[in-house]
Amino acid sequence: MPVPCPGTLIPTDVNSPNGGTITSVDDTPQKSIRIDQNHTEMKLASAAAKAKADATAPLPRVHTSTIPFDTAFVSNRLGNLAEWEWATVSDSSKLYNLLLTWGVDASGRSQSVALSVQDAKTGATREEMVAQMTSQAKRPSTTAEHLGLGWHGPYGQEHADVYFMHQRVGDPVGTDCGPKVLQELILFSHPPPSGQQSTITTLCDRLLSLDTEQPTGQFNVFRWHAKFKYWKKDKACLARTVDSVVLPPAVKSRLMDDVLDFASIETLHWFIKHGIPYKRSYLFFGPPGTGKTSMIQALAGEIGRSICYLSPSHPDMTDDSLKSAVQETPKNAIIVLEDIDSLFGVNRAKSADASQSAITFSGMLNALDGVGMPLGQIFIMTTNHRERLDPALIRSGRVDVHLEFPSASREQMRTLFLNFYPEANGEADAFVEQLSAALEPERAEISMSSLQAFFIRNRKSTSKEAAASTEMILQDLEDRKATEAELKREREERAATAAVKAAKKAAAADSDVE
Repeated sequence: MPVPCPGTLIPTDVNSPNGGTITSVDDTPQKSIRIDQNHTEMKLASAAAKAKADATAPLPRVHTSTIPFDTAFVSNRLGNLAEWEWATVSDSSKLYNLLLTWGVDASGRSQSVALSVQDAKTGATREEMVAQMTSQAKRPSTTAEHLGLGWHGPYGQEHADVYFMHQRVGDPVGTDCGPKVLQELILFSHPPPSGQQSTITTLCDRLLSLDTEQPTGQFNVFRWHAKFKYWKKDKACLARTVDSVVLPPAVKSRLMDDVLDFASIETLHWFIKHGIPYKRSYLFFGPPGTGKTSMIQALAGEIGRSICYLSPSHPDMTDDSLKSAVQETPKNAIIVLEDIDSLFGVNRAKSADASQSAITFSGMLNALDGVGMPLGQIFIMTTNHRERLDPALIRSGRVDVHLEFPSASREQMRTLFLNFYPEANGEADAFVEQLSAALEPERAEISMSSLQAFFIRNRKSTSKEAAASTEMILQDLEDRKATEAELKREREERAATAAVKAAKKAAAADSDVE
Protein backbone atom coordinates (compact mmCIF):
# COMPACT_ATOMS: atom_id res chain seq x y z
CA MET A 1 0.00 0.00 0.00
CA PRO A 2 1.53 3.32 -0.98
CA VAL A 3 2.40 5.72 1.78
CA PRO A 4 0.51 9.03 1.62
CA CYS A 5 2.45 12.23 1.40
CA PRO A 6 2.78 14.20 4.60
CA GLY A 7 -0.15 16.55 5.18
CA THR A 8 -2.61 14.41 3.14
CA LEU A 9 -6.03 14.00 4.76
CA ILE A 10 -7.33 10.43 4.93
CA PRO A 11 -10.48 8.96 6.57
CA THR A 12 -10.14 6.59 9.55
CA ASP A 13 -12.81 4.63 11.42
CA VAL A 14 -15.21 4.92 8.48
CA ASN A 15 -17.14 1.92 9.69
CA SER A 16 -17.82 3.33 13.12
CA PRO A 17 -21.45 4.22 13.98
CA ASN A 18 -20.60 7.89 14.15
CA GLY A 19 -19.12 7.98 10.64
CA GLY A 20 -15.52 8.77 9.72
CA THR A 21 -12.98 11.15 11.13
CA ILE A 22 -10.57 12.88 8.75
CA THR A 23 -7.07 13.15 10.20
CA SER A 24 -3.61 14.02 8.94
CA VAL A 25 -0.87 11.49 8.16
CA ASP A 26 1.75 13.60 9.86
CA ASP A 27 1.53 15.21 13.24
CA THR A 28 0.60 18.61 11.79
CA PRO A 29 -2.38 19.98 13.75
CA GLN A 30 -5.53 19.77 11.57
CA LYS A 31 -9.20 20.67 12.22
CA SER A 32 -11.31 17.50 12.52
CA ILE A 33 -14.37 17.30 10.24
CA ARG A 34 -17.31 14.93 10.94
CA ILE A 35 -18.91 13.31 7.91
CA ASP A 36 -22.15 11.42 8.34
CA GLN A 37 -21.61 9.01 5.48
CA ASN A 38 -24.70 6.91 6.15
CA HIS A 39 -26.99 9.96 6.15
CA THR A 40 -25.50 11.19 2.86
CA GLU A 41 -26.08 7.84 1.20
CA MET A 42 -29.68 7.77 2.41
CA LYS A 43 -30.37 11.22 0.97
CA LEU A 44 -28.93 10.23 -2.41
CA ALA A 45 -31.02 7.07 -2.48
CA SER A 46 -34.16 9.01 -1.54
CA ALA A 47 -33.56 11.59 -4.30
CA ALA A 48 -33.00 8.83 -6.87
CA ALA A 49 -36.21 7.06 -5.83
CA LYS A 50 -38.20 10.29 -6.05
CA ALA A 51 -36.80 11.04 -9.53
CA LYS A 52 -37.75 7.54 -10.69
CA ALA A 53 -41.26 7.91 -9.25
CA ASP A 54 -41.74 11.29 -10.91
CA ALA A 55 -40.64 9.86 -14.26
CA THR A 56 -43.13 6.99 -14.12
CA ALA A 57 -46.06 8.89 -12.54
CA PRO A 58 -48.95 9.77 -14.87
CA LEU A 59 -49.33 13.43 -15.86
CA PRO A 60 -51.99 15.42 -13.98
CA ARG A 61 -55.35 15.38 -15.73
CA VAL A 62 -56.28 18.63 -17.45
CA HIS A 63 -59.99 19.39 -17.68
CA THR A 64 -60.95 20.22 -21.26
CA SER A 65 -64.24 20.82 -23.00
CA THR A 66 -65.31 21.56 -26.56
CA ILE A 67 -68.85 22.55 -25.56
CA PRO A 68 -69.22 25.70 -23.42
CA PHE A 69 -72.53 24.66 -21.82
CA ASP A 70 -74.49 21.81 -20.27
CA THR A 71 -75.60 19.85 -23.35
CA ALA A 72 -78.38 18.05 -21.51
CA PHE A 73 -79.92 21.30 -20.31
CA VAL A 74 -79.73 23.01 -23.71
CA SER A 75 -80.95 19.93 -25.60
CA ASN A 76 -83.98 19.86 -23.34
CA ARG A 77 -84.72 23.42 -24.46
CA LEU A 78 -83.79 23.32 -28.15
CA GLY A 79 -83.85 19.66 -29.15
CA ASN A 80 -81.22 18.36 -31.58
CA LEU A 81 -78.08 20.53 -31.16
CA ALA A 82 -76.91 19.60 -34.65
CA GLU A 83 -79.58 21.96 -35.99
CA TRP A 84 -78.25 24.95 -34.05
CA GLU A 85 -75.20 27.20 -33.94
CA TRP A 86 -73.97 29.17 -30.97
CA ALA A 87 -71.58 31.99 -30.03
CA THR A 88 -69.98 32.82 -26.68
CA VAL A 89 -69.56 36.38 -25.36
CA SER A 90 -67.38 36.88 -22.25
CA ASP A 91 -68.18 39.49 -19.61
CA SER A 92 -65.08 41.48 -20.62
CA SER A 93 -66.47 42.10 -24.13
CA LYS A 94 -68.19 45.32 -25.13
CA LEU A 95 -70.99 43.20 -26.62
CA TYR A 96 -71.76 41.65 -23.23
CA ASN A 97 -73.55 44.64 -21.68
CA LEU A 98 -75.09 45.67 -24.99
CA LEU A 99 -76.74 42.27 -25.38
CA LEU A 100 -77.91 42.08 -21.77
CA THR A 101 -79.55 45.51 -22.01
CA TRP A 102 -81.07 44.79 -25.42
CA GLY A 103 -82.49 41.47 -24.16
CA VAL A 104 -84.59 43.22 -21.52
CA ASP A 105 -85.78 45.91 -23.95
CA ALA A 106 -86.62 43.37 -26.68
CA SER A 107 -88.60 41.05 -24.40
CA GLY A 108 -90.42 43.76 -22.51
CA ARG A 109 -90.10 41.71 -19.36
CA SER A 110 -87.79 38.88 -18.27
CA GLN A 111 -88.20 36.46 -15.40
CA SER A 112 -84.57 36.94 -14.31
CA VAL A 113 -83.09 40.44 -14.29
CA ALA A 114 -80.06 42.12 -12.73
CA LEU A 115 -80.48 45.64 -11.39
CA SER A 116 -78.01 48.51 -11.31
CA VAL A 117 -78.09 52.25 -10.79
CA GLN A 118 -77.56 54.62 -13.70
CA ASP A 119 -77.76 58.36 -14.22
CA ALA A 120 -80.96 59.63 -15.75
CA LYS A 121 -80.67 60.06 -19.51
CA THR A 122 -80.23 63.60 -20.76
CA GLY A 123 -82.97 65.07 -22.92
CA ALA A 124 -82.30 65.42 -26.65
CA THR A 125 -83.26 69.11 -26.72
CA ARG A 126 -82.94 72.03 -24.32
CA GLU A 127 -86.69 71.93 -23.72
CA GLU A 128 -86.57 68.22 -22.88
CA MET A 129 -83.60 68.79 -20.61
CA VAL A 130 -85.43 71.49 -18.65
CA ALA A 131 -88.53 69.31 -18.35
CA GLN A 132 -86.43 66.38 -17.22
CA MET A 133 -84.55 68.34 -14.57
CA THR A 134 -87.82 69.79 -13.28
CA SER A 135 -89.57 66.44 -12.98
CA GLN A 136 -86.59 64.50 -11.63
CA ALA A 137 -85.01 67.06 -9.35
CA LYS A 138 -85.34 64.65 -6.44
CA ARG A 139 -84.48 61.54 -8.48
CA PRO A 140 -81.12 62.08 -10.21
CA SER A 141 -80.57 58.35 -10.79
CA THR A 142 -82.71 55.55 -12.18
CA THR A 143 -82.74 51.76 -11.95
CA ALA A 144 -81.39 49.95 -14.99
CA GLU A 145 -82.43 46.39 -15.85
CA HIS A 146 -80.20 43.80 -17.52
CA LEU A 147 -80.80 40.14 -18.22
CA GLY A 148 -80.05 38.04 -15.16
CA LEU A 149 -78.71 34.49 -15.03
CA GLY A 150 -80.70 31.82 -16.81
CA TRP A 151 -82.38 31.04 -20.13
CA HIS A 152 -83.94 33.86 -22.16
CA GLY A 153 -85.83 34.05 -25.42
CA PRO A 154 -86.90 33.52 -28.07
CA TYR A 155 -86.05 36.88 -29.65
CA GLY A 156 -87.52 37.06 -33.12
CA GLN A 157 -85.08 38.16 -35.83
CA GLU A 158 -85.43 38.45 -39.59
CA HIS A 159 -84.41 34.89 -40.50
CA ALA A 160 -84.43 32.97 -37.21
CA ASP A 161 -85.09 33.22 -33.49
CA VAL A 162 -82.24 33.84 -31.05
CA TYR A 163 -81.99 32.46 -27.52
CA PHE A 164 -79.70 33.65 -24.72
CA MET A 165 -78.16 31.59 -21.93
CA HIS A 166 -76.52 33.70 -19.22
CA GLN A 167 -74.32 31.60 -16.92
CA ARG A 168 -71.52 31.65 -14.39
CA VAL A 169 -68.34 29.69 -15.07
CA GLY A 170 -65.87 28.30 -12.53
CA ASP A 171 -65.13 29.21 -8.94
CA PRO A 172 -64.75 32.72 -7.49
CA VAL A 173 -61.35 34.32 -7.96
CA GLY A 174 -59.78 37.24 -6.16
CA THR A 175 -59.57 40.60 -7.96
CA ASP A 176 -58.73 44.18 -7.03
CA CYS A 177 -62.46 44.69 -6.41
CA GLY A 178 -62.96 41.56 -4.30
CA PRO A 179 -64.12 38.03 -5.22
CA LYS A 180 -65.47 37.67 -8.75
CA VAL A 181 -67.06 34.83 -10.71
CA LEU A 182 -66.60 34.71 -14.47
CA GLN A 183 -69.87 35.18 -16.36
CA GLU A 184 -70.58 34.65 -20.03
CA LEU A 185 -73.44 34.87 -22.46
CA ILE A 186 -74.12 32.16 -25.05
CA LEU A 187 -76.34 32.95 -28.05
CA PHE A 188 -78.16 30.20 -29.98
CA SER A 189 -79.79 30.37 -33.41
CA HIS A 190 -80.42 28.24 -36.48
CA PRO A 191 -77.68 28.43 -39.13
CA PRO A 192 -78.57 30.84 -41.95
CA PRO A 193 -79.15 29.79 -45.56
CA SER A 194 -76.01 29.40 -47.64
CA GLY A 195 -74.37 32.70 -48.51
CA GLN A 196 -76.13 34.72 -45.77
CA GLN A 197 -74.63 36.20 -42.62
CA SER A 198 -75.28 34.48 -39.30
CA THR A 199 -78.34 35.76 -37.45
CA ILE A 200 -76.21 36.10 -34.30
CA THR A 201 -73.54 38.15 -36.11
CA THR A 202 -76.20 40.37 -37.70
CA LEU A 203 -77.72 41.10 -34.28
CA CYS A 204 -74.34 41.96 -32.74
CA ASP A 205 -73.40 44.21 -35.67
CA ARG A 206 -76.67 46.10 -35.32
CA LEU A 207 -76.18 46.67 -31.58
CA LEU A 208 -72.64 47.96 -32.13
CA SER A 209 -73.92 50.34 -34.79
CA LEU A 210 -76.71 51.62 -32.55
CA ASP A 211 -74.23 52.19 -29.74
CA THR A 212 -72.25 54.66 -31.85
CA GLU A 213 -75.30 56.28 -33.46
CA GLN A 214 -75.49 59.96 -32.61
CA PRO A 215 -78.90 61.52 -31.91
CA THR A 216 -79.65 64.84 -33.60
CA GLY A 217 -78.41 67.74 -31.51
CA GLN A 218 -76.20 65.52 -29.36
CA PHE A 219 -72.76 63.94 -29.41
CA ASN A 220 -71.62 60.71 -27.78
CA VAL A 221 -68.75 60.53 -25.30
CA PHE A 222 -66.66 57.35 -25.15
CA ARG A 223 -63.91 56.45 -22.71
CA TRP A 224 -61.30 53.74 -23.26
CA HIS A 225 -61.56 50.78 -20.88
CA ALA A 226 -57.83 50.17 -20.45
CA LYS A 227 -58.25 46.84 -18.64
CA PHE A 228 -60.69 45.15 -21.06
CA LYS A 229 -59.55 47.17 -24.11
CA TYR A 230 -62.74 48.52 -25.61
CA TRP A 231 -64.45 51.90 -26.00
CA LYS A 232 -67.26 52.23 -23.47
CA LYS A 233 -70.03 54.70 -24.18
CA ASP A 234 -70.08 57.12 -21.25
CA LYS A 235 -72.97 59.41 -22.12
CA ALA A 236 -74.69 61.47 -24.79
CA CYS A 237 -74.27 65.24 -24.35
CA LEU A 238 -76.31 68.12 -25.71
CA ALA A 239 -74.27 69.75 -28.47
CA ARG A 240 -73.45 73.45 -28.30
CA THR A 241 -72.98 75.67 -31.30
CA VAL A 242 -69.59 76.87 -32.46
CA ASP A 243 -70.87 80.46 -32.18
CA SER A 244 -71.38 79.95 -28.43
CA VAL A 245 -67.60 79.54 -27.98
CA VAL A 246 -66.05 83.01 -28.00
CA LEU A 247 -62.60 82.86 -29.62
CA PRO A 248 -60.57 85.23 -31.76
CA PRO A 249 -62.21 85.06 -35.22
CA ALA A 250 -58.92 84.08 -36.88
CA VAL A 251 -58.50 81.05 -34.59
CA LYS A 252 -62.05 79.84 -35.04
CA SER A 253 -62.16 80.30 -38.82
CA ARG A 254 -58.79 78.60 -39.29
CA LEU A 255 -59.94 75.57 -37.30
CA MET A 256 -63.34 75.23 -38.96
CA ASP A 257 -62.00 75.75 -42.48
CA ASP A 258 -59.29 73.13 -41.94
CA VAL A 259 -61.63 70.53 -40.42
CA LEU A 260 -64.32 70.93 -43.09
CA ASP A 261 -61.72 70.74 -45.86
CA PHE A 262 -60.21 67.60 -44.33
CA ALA A 263 -63.64 65.92 -44.13
CA SER A 264 -64.37 66.45 -47.84
CA ILE A 265 -64.42 63.57 -50.35
CA GLU A 266 -61.83 65.34 -52.52
CA THR A 267 -59.35 65.39 -49.62
CA LEU A 268 -59.94 61.68 -48.93
CA HIS A 269 -59.14 60.78 -52.55
CA TRP A 270 -56.04 62.99 -52.51
CA PHE A 271 -54.62 61.32 -49.39
CA ILE A 272 -55.29 57.83 -50.74
CA LYS A 273 -53.80 58.69 -54.15
CA HIS A 274 -50.54 59.85 -52.59
CA GLY A 275 -50.32 57.01 -50.02
CA ILE A 276 -50.52 59.34 -47.01
CA PRO A 277 -52.42 58.23 -43.86
CA TYR A 278 -55.78 60.00 -43.98
CA LYS A 279 -55.76 61.62 -40.54
CA ARG A 280 -55.52 65.08 -39.01
CA SER A 281 -53.94 66.16 -35.73
CA TYR A 282 -54.41 69.42 -33.86
CA LEU A 283 -52.68 70.93 -30.84
CA PHE A 284 -54.75 73.36 -28.75
CA PHE A 285 -52.43 75.30 -26.46
CA GLY A 286 -52.88 78.23 -24.12
CA PRO A 287 -53.60 79.17 -20.50
CA PRO A 288 -56.29 77.30 -18.54
CA GLY A 289 -59.87 78.42 -19.06
CA THR A 290 -59.42 79.82 -22.58
CA GLY A 291 -61.96 77.54 -24.33
CA LYS A 292 -59.97 74.49 -25.48
CA THR A 293 -62.38 71.87 -24.10
CA SER A 294 -65.44 73.95 -25.02
CA MET A 295 -64.23 74.19 -28.61
CA ILE A 296 -63.73 70.42 -28.82
CA GLN A 297 -67.32 69.83 -27.71
CA ALA A 298 -68.70 72.44 -30.08
CA LEU A 299 -66.67 71.01 -32.96
CA ALA A 300 -68.04 67.51 -32.28
CA GLY A 301 -71.61 68.80 -32.47
CA GLU A 302 -70.90 70.88 -35.57
CA ILE A 303 -69.41 68.06 -37.68
CA GLY A 304 -71.46 65.23 -36.16
CA ARG A 305 -68.65 63.27 -34.50
CA SER A 306 -68.31 61.49 -31.18
CA ILE A 307 -65.62 62.36 -28.65
CA CYS A 308 -63.28 59.60 -27.44
CA TYR A 309 -61.30 60.56 -24.34
CA LEU A 310 -57.97 58.79 -23.81
CA SER A 311 -56.19 58.77 -20.45
CA PRO A 312 -52.60 57.72 -21.20
CA SER A 313 -51.61 58.08 -17.54
CA HIS A 314 -54.04 55.32 -16.44
CA PRO A 315 -52.16 52.54 -14.55
CA ASP A 316 -53.55 49.85 -16.89
CA MET A 317 -52.54 51.71 -20.06
CA THR A 318 -49.72 50.16 -22.09
CA ASP A 319 -48.30 50.72 -25.56
CA ASP A 320 -50.41 47.84 -26.88
CA SER A 321 -53.53 49.17 -25.19
CA LEU A 322 -52.94 52.63 -26.66
CA LYS A 323 -52.43 51.11 -30.11
CA SER A 324 -55.68 49.13 -29.75
CA ALA A 325 -57.54 52.24 -28.64
CA VAL A 326 -56.47 54.15 -31.74
CA GLN A 327 -57.21 51.27 -34.09
CA GLU A 328 -60.62 50.46 -32.59
CA THR A 329 -61.97 53.99 -32.33
CA PRO A 330 -65.69 54.25 -33.19
CA LYS A 331 -66.44 55.53 -36.65
CA ASN A 332 -66.52 59.32 -37.06
CA ALA A 333 -64.88 60.18 -33.77
CA ILE A 334 -62.46 62.75 -32.38
CA ILE A 335 -59.72 61.29 -30.18
CA VAL A 336 -58.87 63.70 -27.38
CA LEU A 337 -55.69 63.61 -25.27
CA GLU A 338 -56.03 66.40 -22.73
CA ASP A 339 -53.08 67.93 -20.87
CA ILE A 340 -50.57 65.99 -22.94
CA ASP A 341 -47.71 67.79 -21.17
CA SER A 342 -48.60 65.91 -17.96
CA LEU A 343 -47.36 62.67 -19.54
CA PHE A 344 -43.91 63.44 -21.01
CA GLY A 345 -41.66 66.47 -20.70
CA VAL A 346 -39.05 67.95 -23.03
CA ASN A 347 -36.48 65.33 -21.99
CA ARG A 348 -39.04 62.53 -22.61
CA ALA A 349 -39.06 61.68 -18.92
CA LYS A 350 -42.41 60.76 -17.39
CA SER A 351 -44.06 63.21 -15.08
CA ALA A 352 -45.13 62.29 -11.55
CA ASP A 353 -48.77 62.07 -12.70
CA ALA A 354 -47.88 59.39 -15.26
CA SER A 355 -45.47 57.36 -13.12
CA GLN A 356 -47.91 54.45 -12.87
CA SER A 357 -48.48 54.24 -16.64
CA ALA A 358 -46.54 51.73 -18.71
CA ILE A 359 -46.71 53.82 -21.89
CA THR A 360 -43.37 54.67 -23.44
CA PHE A 361 -42.52 57.75 -25.48
CA SER A 362 -41.99 55.65 -28.61
CA GLY A 363 -45.36 53.97 -28.04
CA MET A 364 -47.04 57.37 -27.95
CA LEU A 365 -45.31 58.42 -31.18
CA ASN A 366 -46.35 55.22 -32.96
CA ALA A 367 -49.97 55.76 -31.94
CA LEU A 368 -49.93 59.31 -33.33
CA ASP A 369 -48.25 58.24 -36.58
CA GLY A 370 -51.44 56.57 -37.73
CA VAL A 371 -50.21 53.08 -38.61
CA GLY A 372 -53.27 50.83 -38.89
CA MET A 373 -55.75 53.46 -37.73
CA PRO A 374 -59.17 53.89 -39.40
CA LEU A 375 -59.50 56.41 -42.24
CA GLY A 376 -60.47 59.96 -41.39
CA GLN A 377 -59.35 59.98 -37.78
CA ILE A 378 -59.01 63.33 -36.00
CA PHE A 379 -56.67 63.80 -33.02
CA ILE A 380 -56.84 66.79 -30.71
CA MET A 381 -54.21 67.25 -28.02
CA THR A 382 -54.44 70.02 -25.45
CA THR A 383 -51.79 71.58 -23.24
CA ASN A 384 -51.33 74.64 -21.08
CA HIS A 385 -47.58 74.62 -21.77
CA ARG A 386 -46.51 73.91 -25.34
CA GLU A 387 -42.93 74.77 -24.44
CA ARG A 388 -42.77 71.70 -22.18
CA LEU A 389 -43.50 69.27 -25.01
CA ASP A 390 -40.74 67.32 -26.73
CA PRO A 391 -40.25 68.55 -30.31
CA ALA A 392 -40.60 64.99 -31.64
CA LEU A 393 -44.12 64.81 -30.24
CA ILE A 394 -45.41 67.90 -32.04
CA ARG A 395 -43.37 67.90 -35.24
CA SER A 396 -45.07 68.25 -38.63
CA GLY A 397 -46.83 65.05 -39.58
CA ARG A 398 -47.72 64.23 -36.00
CA VAL A 399 -49.35 67.57 -35.32
CA ASP A 400 -50.66 69.28 -38.46
CA VAL A 401 -52.15 72.45 -36.99
CA HIS A 402 -51.13 74.41 -33.87
CA LEU A 403 -53.87 76.69 -32.52
CA GLU A 404 -53.25 79.11 -29.68
CA PHE A 405 -56.09 79.88 -27.30
CA PRO A 406 -55.03 83.18 -25.72
CA SER A 407 -56.34 85.01 -22.71
CA ALA A 408 -59.39 87.19 -23.32
CA SER A 409 -58.81 90.01 -25.79
CA ARG A 410 -60.86 93.22 -25.90
CA GLU A 411 -62.83 91.80 -28.80
CA GLN A 412 -63.65 88.62 -26.88
CA MET A 413 -64.72 90.62 -23.84
CA ARG A 414 -67.17 92.60 -25.93
CA THR A 415 -68.52 89.57 -27.78
CA LEU A 416 -69.13 87.66 -24.56
CA PHE A 417 -70.91 90.65 -23.01
CA LEU A 418 -73.21 90.88 -26.04
CA ASN A 419 -73.91 87.15 -25.84
CA PHE A 420 -75.59 87.76 -22.49
CA TYR A 421 -76.94 91.26 -23.25
CA PRO A 422 -77.54 91.27 -27.06
CA GLU A 423 -78.82 94.83 -27.40
CA ALA A 424 -76.45 96.56 -24.97
CA ASN A 425 -73.75 97.81 -27.36
CA GLY A 426 -73.01 100.92 -25.32
CA GLU A 427 -72.72 99.01 -22.06
CA ALA A 428 -70.50 96.44 -23.77
CA ASP A 429 -68.06 99.16 -24.86
CA ALA A 430 -68.06 100.67 -21.38
CA PHE A 431 -67.45 97.24 -19.82
CA VAL A 432 -64.46 96.59 -22.08
CA GLU A 433 -62.89 100.00 -21.45
CA GLN A 434 -63.32 99.82 -17.71
CA LEU A 435 -62.01 96.25 -17.40
CA SER A 436 -59.05 96.86 -19.73
CA ALA A 437 -58.06 99.99 -17.82
CA ALA A 438 -58.15 98.06 -14.54
CA LEU A 439 -56.00 95.24 -15.93
CA GLU A 440 -53.42 97.46 -17.68
CA PRO A 441 -51.31 98.69 -14.70
CA GLU A 442 -50.21 95.18 -13.74
CA ARG A 443 -50.51 93.79 -17.27
CA ALA A 444 -52.88 91.23 -15.85
CA GLU A 445 -54.74 88.81 -18.07
CA ILE A 446 -58.22 87.37 -17.72
CA SER A 447 -59.45 84.00 -18.99
CA MET A 448 -62.73 83.46 -20.77
CA SER A 449 -63.82 81.04 -18.04
CA SER A 450 -63.38 83.81 -15.44
CA LEU A 451 -65.49 86.18 -17.52
CA GLN A 452 -68.19 83.55 -17.97
CA ALA A 453 -68.22 82.94 -14.21
CA PHE A 454 -68.72 86.70 -13.75
CA PHE A 455 -71.76 86.74 -16.03
CA ILE A 456 -73.23 83.68 -14.32
CA ARG A 457 -72.96 85.45 -10.97
CA ASN A 458 -74.63 88.51 -12.49
CA ARG A 459 -77.34 86.66 -14.43
CA LYS A 460 -80.03 88.62 -12.57
CA SER A 461 -78.32 91.97 -13.11
CA THR A 462 -79.14 94.45 -15.85
CA SER A 463 -76.59 95.28 -18.54
CA LYS A 464 -75.77 98.56 -16.80
CA GLU A 465 -75.30 96.85 -13.44
CA ALA A 466 -73.03 94.22 -14.99
CA ALA A 467 -70.96 96.83 -16.84
CA ALA A 468 -70.42 98.71 -13.59
CA SER A 469 -69.35 95.62 -11.59
CA THR A 470 -65.91 94.96 -13.05
CA GLU A 471 -64.38 95.21 -9.57
CA MET A 472 -65.85 91.75 -8.93
CA ILE A 473 -63.59 90.37 -11.67
CA LEU A 474 -60.54 92.07 -10.21
CA GLN A 475 -61.34 90.74 -6.75
CA ASP A 476 -61.66 87.24 -8.18
CA LEU A 477 -58.24 87.65 -9.80
CA GLU A 478 -56.69 88.66 -6.47
CA ASP A 479 -58.33 85.74 -4.68
CA ARG A 480 -57.10 83.34 -7.34
CA LYS A 481 -53.55 84.68 -7.09
CA ALA A 482 -53.61 84.25 -3.31
CA THR A 483 -54.91 80.70 -3.66
CA GLU A 484 -52.27 79.82 -6.27
CA ALA A 485 -49.53 81.29 -4.07
CA GLU A 486 -50.73 79.22 -1.11
CA LEU A 487 -50.85 76.05 -3.19
CA LYS A 488 -47.34 76.74 -4.51
CA ARG A 489 -46.03 77.24 -0.98
CA GLU A 490 -47.60 73.94 0.13
CA ARG A 491 -46.08 72.10 -2.83
CA GLU A 492 -42.65 73.53 -2.08
CA GLU A 493 -42.96 72.53 1.59
CA ARG A 494 -43.94 68.98 0.65
CA ALA A 495 -41.05 68.78 -1.81
CA ALA A 496 -38.60 70.07 0.82
CA THR A 497 -39.89 67.58 3.40
CA ALA A 498 -39.57 64.73 0.91
CA ALA A 499 -35.99 65.81 0.07
CA VAL A 500 -35.01 65.85 3.76
CA LYS A 501 -36.48 62.38 4.30
CA ALA A 502 -34.67 61.07 1.24
CA ALA A 503 -31.38 62.55 2.43
CA LYS A 504 -31.80 60.98 5.89
CA LYS A 505 -32.63 57.62 4.34
CA ALA A 506 -29.55 57.79 2.10
CA ALA A 507 -27.34 58.76 5.02
CA ALA A 508 -28.70 55.86 7.08
CA ALA A 509 -28.01 53.44 4.21
CA ASP A 510 -24.42 54.72 3.91
CA SER A 511 -23.82 54.26 7.63
CA ASP A 512 -25.10 50.67 7.48
CA VAL A 513 -22.66 49.91 4.65
CA GLU A 514 -19.76 51.30 6.67
